[in-house]
Amino acid sequence: MATTNVNPTTTGPPAPAPGPTSVSTSTFNAPQEVSPPTAEQPWHTLFPKPTSTPPAMDRETLLELLKASDGSRTPPPLLVDVRRTDFAGGTIRGAINLPAQSFWWVREGAYRVAVACALAAARDKESRTTPAVKVVIWCGSSAGRAPRAAGWLLDYISERRGQATKEAGDNDDVNIEVYTLAGGIRGWAEAGGEYLQWMEGYEAEWWATGGKGCQ
Repeated sequence: MATTNVNPTTTGPPAPAPGPTSVSTSTFNAPQEVSPPTAEQPWHTLFPKPTSTPPAMDRETLLELLKASDGSRTPPPLLVDVRRTDFAGGTIRGAINLPAQSFWWVREGAYRVAVACALAAARDKESRTTPAVKVVIWCGSSAGRAPRAAGWLLDYISERRGQATKEAGDNDDVNIEVYTLAGGIRGWAEAGGEYLQWMEGYEAEWWATGGKGCQ
């Protein structure tokens, strides 16, 4: 019987490996590397522009939500500070820090944290309704990075719900509402009074000397 000899090698020069210049718009197959931005290229241009526009929540509404959940069985909102300077000047009590510059990479993690919060709240309340959670995101003024990060999270949620095939236990029926905080952490801190009582690590001097926008 004649046999076919397969040569695993190829002839000719190998094709050059493409260098990463931007992030794929695919949610589940994004590349692992991103070229660093140049002085003329803002960091966010390396990532897809969000297609979703998150609504803003005013600080009065957020304060009432925090009060309602304090020491009660009312589920608290998931608070996300996307400043990269790690809570500079202080942040709202209970917030987590997910810097905007890396938020694209961790948006699935943010989604899963939100799902876990919603499911935990539903168990605590022994609720038969669809689990729900509000996610509130801010930067210094919520004028740039917060809307972008919140938009990415909303886009991710939409893409997951649009997948034809669901993985078992995905819990994509959880109701996740995503907002930006109107005025950002600067507006919250400058409101003073009761708002400061809900801050961790508040530094009056930092704000007095002009703690700047989205750091």
